[in-house]
Amino acid sequence: MKLLVDVGNTRVKLAVLDKNALRFVAAVPTQDAALMCQALDEQLAKLGAIEAAWGVCVGHLAVAQSVEAALPPNLTMQWVQSTAKAAGVVNRYPEPHQLGADRWVGVIGLTRHFQFDGGRGASAVLVNFGTATTIDTLGSDKVFRGGLILPGVAMMQSALAQGTARLPQTSGEVVDNPTGTASAIASGIAAAQIGAVKRQLEIAQRNDRQMPMLCISGGAYETIQATLQHSMAGVPIHHLPLVVLDGLAVLAQETNHISG
Repeated sequence: MKLLVDVGNTRVKLAVLDKNALRFVAAVPTQDAALMCQALDEQLAKLGAIEAAWGVCVGHLAVAQSVEAALPPNLTMQWVQSTAKAAGVVNRYPEPHQLGADRWVGVIGLTRHFQFDGGRGASAVLVNFGTATTIDTLGSDKVFRGGLILPGVAMMQSALAQGTARLPQTSGEVVDNPTGTASAIASGIAAAQIGAVKRQLEIAQRNDRQMPMLCISGGAYETIQATLQHSMAGVPIHHLPLVVLDGLAVLAQETNHISG
């Protein structure tokens, strides 16, 4: 059994890979260090024997160190970094290490859910609604084409409240023509987020001459889900909440196959 760990900005997600089956274990908040360490110890104690541990970290280094400290003493965490190629996926970044490891592992995770046919079919656009929003495109030839990074929903709200004198930190209804401040903020943020998604879908469709698959992940998705679905009427949305853990599973299985 292999342990898979996704260290984000606000949570540590834990899963195990037992043979070919991925099982989600827990999402541990990182805001309180003492509570986080206690929860990690409790969750890992329930798992039993772990033969290897794979992880990706875009959060604080101290959180990654806490994860390592919670592991059994004979176990070393294998932190994944972005590379030029892995699991059949090619990274188009000229300097592959500059790509965030979570984005890289996320697009690899798409291959656990979909068959890519060597360049003749549809590409996939993966949107992660997290602290930041990332929108990445994986071609049907399994080439990572690149993507966008923009502030996430909550970060946009905070930026408006902190950077202006009179706009509040508030939530409002998303409507076509807002007539109040709270609604204007909520609708503006939704327009920015969804507009960026539509832009990348249109680019992929233009390049491939067919609509790409739209895949969604991230803890902030629920805050924009209804508006996104309404705006994308007729476009199938594939919700993949564990796509980074899926990518770690792909990498762990590939390594096991090579070494075995």
